Amino acid sequence: MWEPKKGYGYAMQSGLCYISTVYSENTIIVILDADGTYEIKDIIKLMEPIVKGEADFVTGNRQFKNMSFKTRFGNKFISKFANLCLGLGVIDTQSGMKALKVELAKKLKVKTNGISWQIEFITQAKREGVRIKEIPISYNCRTGKKKLGRIKDGLYEVYSIIKMIEVW
Repeated sequence: MWEPKKGYGYAMQSGLCYISTVYSENTIIVILDADGTYEIKDIIKLMEPIVKGEADFVTGNRQFKNMSFKTRFGNKFISKFANLCLGLGVIDTQSGMKALKVELAKKLKVKTNGISWQIEFITQAKREGVRIKEIPISYNCRTGKKKLGRIKDGLYEVYSIIKMIEVW
């Protein structure tokens, strides 16, 4: 599946839309950034609470390991700000590794097309009463060039969280 529009949110929406139309209700979707930072072995850990019927949505908690000081500070700040404003109860709102039931992908309609997709997705899930679980995962140092601008994207995240307060 190819998404012609640029942006994390567009890519996520396009992929989830495709998967939710092709696969059955019993399918578990696993999402992870393809930048070498996540361990494939953690996929089983993410899926386990869903298979056991303990959760409908599982997000990884990188525990802020193997991040530069600036990245760790920014991620902690955004996560704490999102939790304070939106009541999410998720320590690592920026984690790029998640697992969810296919019916959740069908149910939630995220409008954000940028990096704030993750927070809006968690916020919608929380507001819909979805059982969310967060589990520790491995996290490796990123290889290659980063695509995010720390200040610009961080400010956009704060702005998006404020906009979500108005909506919710």
